[in-house]
Amino acid sequence: MKLEYVGHKPMISYRGVDFSVGKEDKYSYIEPAAQMINFLGEVDTKKSTVLNVNKVLDESEVFSILYKYRPDFDKFYKSKISQYTKKMDDEILEVDKQERLSEVEKDVLKNNLNFMKEYRLQRATNKLVYEELINGCVELILKRYIKEIDMPFSISFVHVAESFKTSLALVSKADAEVEVMLDNGQPYTRLNIKGLDLK
Repeated sequence: MKLEYVGHKPMISYRGVDFSVGKEDKYSYIEPAAQMINFLGEVDTKKSTVLNVNKVLDESEVFSILYKYRPDFDKFYKSKISQYTKKMDDEILEVDKQERLSEVEKDVLKNNLNFMKEYRLQRATNKLVYEELINGCVELILKRYIKEIDMPFSISFVHVAESFKTSLALVSKADAEVEVMLDNGQPYTRLNIKGLDLK
């Protein structure tokens, strides 16, 4: 397993391969998500927390953090990737059932699907790593009743904060709001969390 940027979500047809610009590769958000889970794992507060990023994590550090907080990740990953691989294989088998396509078009579509297999597997790997980091962060937020998190302002950290917001809504009654704040003219990202059952 490795982490590697591949690109946007592919749209595969017998005409070729296009890419959905709105579906960014989760690789772009893995490092800030790892920064967050590592930070939250060391926080012990019910109030507010402030993340200051001092260094960029490399791949080995990201995996070290992932396994620290998600020790069963390998088992989870192998199961999910096996399912996804089967899904891709089934897609290729289904091509022959598409009566509207000529034999040449079917062959081209199967070749395109085969050609994009590794690309799609890497995107799936990136997504699984990212989602498990987010799930770990949300568990820590709920466990420690954290109500406010300030983090750097960047597209990546705003995306991570939005993922927290979505995940919190799915697993709890908490309502989260992502805001861009200013401190002496310098922007930063704030996640406000309301509705946690504080003890």
